[in-house]
Order: sequence, then structure tokens, then C-alpha cells
Amino acid sequence: MHRPQAVGLSAVMLGLLVTLMPPAAALAGRPTGHGPVRTPPRQITADAYELARTAKEAVLAGTTNQRCTGWRSTLFPPRTIRVLQTRGPDAGKVYRDPNDPTGMTPLEIPFREYVGVVIAAEWPAYYPAEVLKAGAIAVKQFAWYYTVVYRGGVDEDGFCYDLEDDTTDQWYQPETRVAAASHLKAIDATWMTHLRKTERSTTGRGRFILTGYRAGTNKPCGSDSDSWRMYQRSAYNCGIDGLNMEQVLREYVDPRLEIITPGRHDILGPADVFPASLVGDVSAVVEGPKGALVPHVWQTGRTTLAPAEATTIDIGGPGLLGQASEDVTGDGWDDLVFARRTGPDSVRLSLSRSDGTGYLDPESWWAGSIGRDPDGATLFSGDFNGDLRGDAALLVPGPKDTHELLVFLRKKGAGFQAPVSWWAGSFDAAVTQVLAGDTNGDGRNDLLLITDVGAGGHEYRVARSAAPTSGLGAAKVKFVAADLVGDVVKHVLADMTRDGRDDVLLVIDLGTRTRIDILRPPPSSLKPFLRSQAWRSSEETRLPLAKIRLATSDVDNDGLMDLVVFRDRADAGTEIATFVTLPKAAYGKLSPGMSVLDGTVDWDSLRPY
Repeated sequence: MHRPQAVGLSAVMLGLLVTLMPPAAALAGRPTGHGPVRTPPRQITADAYELARTAKEAVLAGTTNQRCTGWRSTLFPPRTIRVLQTRGPDAGKVYRDPNDPTGMTPLEIPFREYVGVVIAAEWPAYYPAEVLKAGAIAVKQFAWYYTVVYRGGVDEDGFCYDLEDDTTDQWYQPETRVAAASHLKAIDATWMTHLRKTERSTTGRGRFILTGYRAGTNKPCGSDSDSWRMYQRSAYNCGIDGLNMEQVLREYVDPRLEIITPGRHDILGPADVFPASLVGDVSAVVEGPKGALVPHVWQTGRTTLAPAEATTIDIGGPGLLGQASEDVTGDGWDDLVFARRTGPDSVRLSLSRSDGTGYLDPESWWAGSIGRDPDGATLFSGDFNGDLRGDAALLVPGPKDTHELLVFLRKKGAGFQAPVSWWAGSFDAAVTQVLAGDTNGDGRNDLLLITDVGAGGHEYRVARSAAPTSGLGAAKVKFVAADLVGDVVKHVLADMTRDGRDDVLLVIDLGTRTRIDILRPPPSSLKPFLRSQAWRSSEETRLPLAKIRLATSDVDNDGLMDLVVFRDRADAGTEIATFVTLPKAAYGKLSPGMSVLDGTVDWDSLRPY
């Protein structure tokens, strides 16, 4: 059995990996040999500058005002890295550019290539796929951290470097180590994902963390956790036990772990980045000729929402049951899933893929009988069984206010499997809104039932995902808003706090003003939701509930979902306004962001997705 490599065993200090102090001469001024590649301005993040100035390793080395490759982003992985050789005839020198005959140009190693070589050396290719995904994140973020935090390393010729190529840092041996297909899949699937930890202080910010991992011993999954490192041998058992990537990470890095994938709800964008997710877009469909769908997408810029060219999707006939958006194909772009009734008890689920420039012609992903009349069904999309693939689901009404959730699990290839009964329960659809999302952070969708209970206000019940991977439990009351009596609130569900649990946004009509509250599921599923105010309007900025519709998207690419409000402006058209989640707020605060007025969108049939 291949023994996993251990990282940083010779350099653990104060719980962090720290290299030896650089020569005094190197600290006298800026190290030589800086590469020409720098973080693109749009990708720079303020917390990367803060990390470079305050990290214990930089403070210890006296290099808080210095840098090597100079990456300054905690949201976008670096493009390159510099590495010191510790073996062979060139030991003591930074890897050099082979195209320079003088041998005096430091090699700017492509960062993705570097991660592939390291994971090939330190994580066995036969490990379960979900464990390799967690390992790929740990490998990437360890190196990423030190492209931001400079420890003063310079080689014998005065060229700076970020890491060493042995287990002081990471085992980088490009002449003998080649990433297997399983390694590359793990890297691709997690490239835009990184880890943070929520501060204990009142700021509530999530800080970009240093990751670590060791070989460990053959123990049960997570039994040797120290809330920082992954232990590879016990992590292997996590995969054998059926845990997905997120669950594996939480076994080892919780508490207060935030798993961040910026740019959620990215539909259109550059094709030269994989996964493609860079920044979330804003989207809605309107009805086209003969019942066709016409998706409208507004791409997010730094200060503007730019409408993309609208396309028309022929859904194949009447009987549309609904549409939903999800990255079903796993390429980083959100696809469009829609369902339509094809007979007395039959439906067809279709998928229009996004290729980054627009939606392609729809493909049939499942068709057949569901054994009941689908009229009035609600379509959901998301991961229902925790396999990190997008699924579809239909909530189908039955007699006497009974309802059943049928889940169409994504096949390993293209298509959905035949529906599985996932949940059954009773509620009055006339006064109940049903949303689907992950409210308990286990990577599987739950159902949230929001019921207007008359004089008692609004009741919020959750049917949680049940172990091991299938079905939902009974719906249980998690919150009662006794002050919200009558038709005074609209809801939408998304993770506004980067804790892996979807929150409920409440847009509340106060008469002359509007207030937006957040209901946050606590870490313990036994406790009720927590409510806090996120924004309050003036009389001039009030949002009339009868004229607005809601959606969410990560429009500023920080991993915190943002609120999107579509508003009917009568003859002037439809206004699309964003409310950005502020990262420094302890419990989620919103601030009005960019907006646009679009006179081409039909308000009457508009449905955000």
C-alpha cells in the first residue's frame, strides 16, 4: 500500500508551518528576481493584503512588507508559484526557466501544474474520489497561502521563492510525479473552492486559512481530527464510509469552517477557466411564442449589469411545470432545467446546457410516467443525495393537501434516473411556500415550508435530509414569526453567511418602509433559527411587495450570496437591483448595489431563476 506523504513535519511551529529565517541580507531590501506576473486588479482582495501583513509566519520572518511572486487574492488561485530545489545538483537554487541558456531566470511554475505534481506525490490515486477532492483543496490552499504570505526565502543567487520542494513544505518532483486521471478530476472539480474559518470576534469574518495534512494512522474517519490538518489514512476511511468532499473537510477542519466557491449562479463567462465559475449572473425567464422559454441573463461587471442577448428555447409543447437553474453538467456554468407535462401521469425533464456564451438546444434527460397527475407540481434543482451532482425534483400535489417529493437523481453520465419517492407530507398549498436548499450543511437539499398561519404570523418548518443518503424526515417547526401577520413578506433561500447552511431572506413590508431580515439555521439542528435585521429602507427606497420578485446570486464573487430584486416600473420596464451581502458583518448585512432598468422584459410572465 502506498504511504501518503506527510507535509511540513520538520517545520511545525506554534501550530503553523514556518521555514527558517532568511539571510539578513535578503531582509535589508526587497528580494531580487521578482516574476512579472501579478494578480489582475479585479481579482485583488483587501484581506490578502491584511493576511500578508499579519500572518504569524511573516511577522516571525520580518517580511510583512515584502513579497515574492506577489499574489494578492484570497478568492482566485494564483497563476504561478516559485519553488526552491532541495535535491540534486541544483539544490539550493530556485527552479530555473529551461528556455534561458544563462540559467539565471527563475521559473514561474504554472500553479495548476504545480498542484497536480504535488497531489500525485502526496495523495494516492486510488483514494475515493471525494477524499481526493478534499485533498486537492488542502494541497492547493497550502501553496496558495504561501504565495500571499512571504517568509523571506531566497536562494544562493538571491532569487526569492514561495515554497521548498520537500516535505518541509510540499513534495514537488516534476521529473517523476505525474497526476493520474483521478487527481486531475479532483483538481478540476475544486479549483475555485477554498476554505476559511469564521473569527471568534464580533466581526464574524471568515479568514483564509493555512491548510495542512499528514499521513496519520489507520483509524476511523475523523477520529484523529485536530481542527486543522487532514489525516490521510483516516480520511481514506471517510471515503469508504460514503462521505462526500464537504463532509470529509468538516470532519477535520470544523468548527467554524467555511467552504467557499465564489461566483455561484454563473451562467455566462470566459471559456478558458475551468471550472468556469467566476462571478454570479442575474437571470429570469419570460414566456415566448407558443409557450417557449426566453431566458434573460444580465452579466455582472464591477459596477454594471449588462444584458446578454436573449435566446428562445423551444420546450417541445405546452404543459410547462417549471424551470430551475443548476450546474448539472459540472463545467462551472449553471444550466437550465425545465419540466413539462406530457400526459395524464407523465412528464419530461429537459436540460439546456450553458456553454458560457448562451444556452444550447434542450436535451431530454428523463421522460416517463410518475404514476400521478403532475398538474400543479413544483420543480426544484440541487444536490439531494450528497454526491455533488445536480439533481431535479418535483413536489407533486395529491388529495386532501397531501404532497410527495419525487427526486430524479443525476446519472453518472448524461440524464436523470427514474424518480425516487423522497418525502411525503401534508400542507395547504394556498398559504404555504416551499423552498429547497441545504439548511443543515450536510451537502444535501432539505425542504423549507413557510406557512401563513393567520393571526399567528408565519411558521417555518424544515424537512431535513436523513441519513445515510436518501429521503427527508418529517417537517419540524424551526421558527415562528408572530409579527408577520398577513401578506406582508416575501422569501428566498441562499447561503448569506458562508457557513454551508442556506439562510432565509425575508423582505418585509412595514407600510412606509421595507425591512430585510435573515433567518439563520444554527450549527445545532435541535435549536431554532436565529433572526436578525440585514437592511431597512427609507420611505424613498421602499420595495412594494406587489411589484417585486426575488432571486439570489453571488454578484460580487466573494462566496456570500447576494439578493436580487426584480421590480415592475410600469411603462419604464423592469428594474433589476442587487443588494450585496457585506463580508464584515457578524450576521449578514445588506447594502444596495448595482442596478439596471430593462425595458425589453415582459413583467407579467417574468420568473426569476
